[in-house]
Amino acid sequence: MVTATTLHGLGRRAEAEATARHALSACEQFLHPQHPRIREARALLVRVTAEDPLL
Repeated sequence: MVTATTLHGLGRRAEAEATARHALSACEQFLHPQHPRIREARALLVRVTAEDPLL
């Protein structure tokens, strides 16, 4: 998730999205569905995909 956040900050949206999706998948595979890290990964993915890259 740190890597996805960094890529997002650098404006590398496609890479950030792919990394965030991978992080979410790993969290869902190994953690309980109510684990806070899963919520964090979902929130990161929403941030990365919701922003307009032209702004």
